[in-house]
Amino acid sequence: MALRWINSGIAHYVDGYYGDSGNKYLAPLDPSSGYNKVFDHHSLKDYIRHERVTIVIPLLDALDYFKKCLESLIKFTQNYELIIIDNGSDNNTKEYLLECKKEFGFKLQTNENNMGFGYACNQGIKLATSGYICFLNSDTVLTPNWLGKLMKGFNQPNAGILGPSTCYSGGRQNLTGLMEKRFSMGLADIVGCSLQLKEEYTETEIFGFCYLVKREVIDKLGGFDYKSFGFGNYEESDFNHRARLAGYKTYCAKGAYVHHYGSITFESAGISQNKLMRENISKLKEAKKLGKVYVENDVKIDNDEKIDVIIPVLDRKEETIKTLESLILRNKNINILIITIIQTI
Repeated sequence: MALRWINSGIAHYVDGYYGDSGNKYLAPLDPSSGYNKVFDHHSLKDYIRHERVTIVIPLLDALDYFKKCLESLIKFTQNYELIIIDNGSDNNTKEYLLECKKEFGFKLQTNENNMGFGYACNQGIKLATSGYICFLNSDTVLTPNWLGKLMKGFNQPNAGILGPSTCYSGGRQNLTGLMEKRFSMGLADIVGCSLQLKEEYTETEIFGFCYLVKREVIDKLGGFDYKSFGFGNYEESDFNHRARLAGYKTYCAKGAYVHHYGSITFESAGISQNKLMRENISKLKEAKKLGKVYVENDVKIDNDEKIDVIIPVLDRKEETIKTLESLILRNKNINILIITIIQTI
């Protein structure tokens, strides 16, 4: 319960404590790594507060990497909704996710087969309830204030999409000198790297390993073009292009560091990423010629049953209207029952 409160932004860890959670579902920590010392700085007074964000993680096995990702997310992230898209994982991963869901309370969408990254992200869009959505690869490790620093980027002119710096990516997000040693870096090294970065924002192309988008951008663009780009690669480049056509800009938040191992899902699934890249780069060129902005999000999700929402109301007309508008805009599968409370003397 305490963890759910923390994730919802209504409670926080004790100031200065970010030690080992002792949770059986997370990767064990090496006590000789200086782990607790690394996290001492990330106390409540340092936390960058931000609006609630939905984090969508498509997952296809590579369980050891996902455990690292989940561990870092829980320790370094607050005020978020977590959605895991199981994209055709094996039974071992499925069992882990079901047990883990009991502990952490995230939403879980299960696909019997690998539907591709774009399809999974579109499922996350349909399940999300926040005004911001972050699409996150399962082979990443997060660092203190990664999300707060990203969210601050929306103060930049016409910002619609934000991405962090990293050790493995294309373009200006990639920090030189880290790629070759990214697999040997421990958690202390990763966090230490993040602490050395200056907080600055640069308009540039953003890659999809960690991809934070305003809901209003998604409302105008629809979803990722999974029909064109299949299992993955360049669907975020297409989304970037369509966002720019709609008047938005994409920024890299250098101070927000997200460690990205890279290509782990493709390797574990036996998919040739190089072949996909060669095929999809030509599809990207064709899509840009068409100049389309909106792509319908027609994916299927498990959450088809209606949910009853009961709202007791005593005056507060403006607040009630805002609540209703938010519910109707973000959730189609609900029945709303308003109970008017009549005050008596």
